Amino acid sequence: MNIVTILRNCPAYQRLELLEYCAEQAATTEEVQQILSVFEGDADPIVRHEAVAQLLRIERNRPHLIAPIQELVRVALVKGIQDKSVVVRHEVLETLAYFGDESTLAILQNSIGDTEPDVSSTAKLSYELLSFRLQHNLRACELQNALLARLSVC
Repeated sequence: MNIVTILRNCPAYQRLELLEYCAEQAATTEEVQQILSVFEGDADPIVRHEAVAQLLRIERNRPHLIAPIQELVRVALVKGIQDKSVVVRHEVLETLAYFGDESTLAILQNSIGDTEPDVSSTAKLSYELLSFRLQHNLRACELQNALLARLSVC
């Protein structure tokens, strides 16, 4: 299934809903890469936001589909920090906490200075989450369980 072709001629509200469906049905890395191309190329910021959210969802639930293109996703997300849309920048920063590596910490730290308070706040939380994930050598799919385990210790 070619997601980009399917979505190309749909209104934004349909692209938004169908993008979620395509992410749920994605069974190959190629289909996930098509979702990444929606993020990189859709004109509507809400659709781009949703594409990022779906990439994170796939990473959490089916990381084997993301693994071959994880670096491509990370690079696209880093570029997405420059998006004009606040909602896209917010989602990109949040998602980088799950896809980022050591070099991403400096990028997140720089974004803490964003003029938009929501973006700045998201960058701070994402920095802290990525720091925790890296410190404990966790993959995105392991993060929730690790945090839940810490709650029972507190």
